Amino acid sequence: MASTNKLSAFDFEEFGTFRLKRDDTGYYWFGLTSNFGKDHQIELSIEVFDEVEPSVEQLQLIADFTKDIHSVEEMVFSYMQEVYHGTKWERSKEELKKMYYLIAVTLKRNNQEWWVVLESESDVPTIFNHFQRFTIREKQIMWSNIK
Repeated sequence: MASTNKLSAFDFEEFGTFRLKRDDTGYYWFGLTSNFGKDHQIELSIEVFDEVEPSVEQLQLIADFTKDIHSVEEMVFSYMQEVYHGTKWERSKEELKKMYYLIAVTLKRNNQEWWVVLESESDVPTIFNHFQRFTIREKQIMWSNIK
């Protein structure tokens, strides 16, 4: 694919047409979708080398990831529950799901790591009022800013 400054559209089966555009640095393509994010929009981004458009492989990885998004969310909330277990911030997984929601997913340029970000709900008391970020590789959380 050639690099352009125009919006590019990609079809994601049950999610419909998804538009990605290059950011100011030329290294990320991103778009917003609400098709799998409950009542919230999700920023979906792909980090690329140089200023090229995402590869067919990257688009397929994003499509596959979105099909499995509910198990990713379960993994993240289970992780949070485990981290906070036995502390003054201990909460059930159901409580955590009310406090935080998925706001962003980024496929990193190595095509093996994902950054998943949760934001706190504005109308629900939360433990921490900051973004919860997780690095996932091979369906395991490798890093987070909460541990």
